[in-house]
Amino acid sequence: MTHRWLPPYDDWSARRTRGRHSTKLLCLAPAGDSPAPFARWPSEVHGVELCALRFPGDEEPAWWTRHTTIAAQAVDLAAELIDRAADADSFGLFGHGSAALIVYEVAAHLARCGTATPNRLFVSGCPSPHLARRRTPMPDSDELLERALTACLEWGGNPLPSLLEATERAMRAEALAMRVYEPPGSPWLATPIEAVSWNLAPSADEAAMAGWAAYGPAAAVALQGSQNAYMDAPDELLKLFAHV
Repeated sequence: MTHRWLPPYDDWSARRTRGRHSTKLLCLAPAGDSPAPFARWPSEVHGVELCALRFPGDEEPAWWTRHTTIAAQAVDLAAELIDRAADADSFGLFGHGSAALIVYEVAAHLARCGTATPNRLFVSGCPSPHLARRRTPMPDSDELLERALTACLEWGGNPLPSLLEATERAMRAEALAMRVYEPPGSPWLATPIEAVSWNLAPSADEAAMAGWAAYGPAAAVALQGSQNAYMDAPDELLKLFAHV
């Protein structure tokens, strides 16, 4: 199997061979953003390695047409994690925005498969699954291009035409997936959930995030900042990762 979500330099088995116990937090930002928002994050915190994932569609545009739903994307990521399970000591999952739904569905799929599940799930900036489906009109091409440009500038990237095209493509796929999203039929997870709200993000404030309590043993964590404050790796967020 070709490993496409995990970065190529990430070698769990080599670390085990050296005798180092490795706990990883696998981090996913929304499609169109990943993995750039984690550029300002440290590589390790509290003894936990922080590993930014990226959507395979960033490198292979046709991937988006084969994985048009949150569930399909989650199954694809879960398959890669299952394939790598023998090399891992332990891991957690962090997802922000719509990526929170993906990591939640990954954890659910792994549990159904009876394979290794994450020690802890961190869901940030996304309402609970039964409230997450977007019912607003689909953004048009001009709006998506504007969002892509804004995102590139927020990351500090160079908005080259090729980058804008790839970002717009991913954002379109994300927007479509969020407008057909349906939560799974058996939603409860045994995995502990940390539901992170942001006080300046109306769609991800404490009230919006409270619904995650219906999906597993959830703890509510209220942080200060806007929807994208997580990009700056605030200390209060990083402290949570000591519990992976």
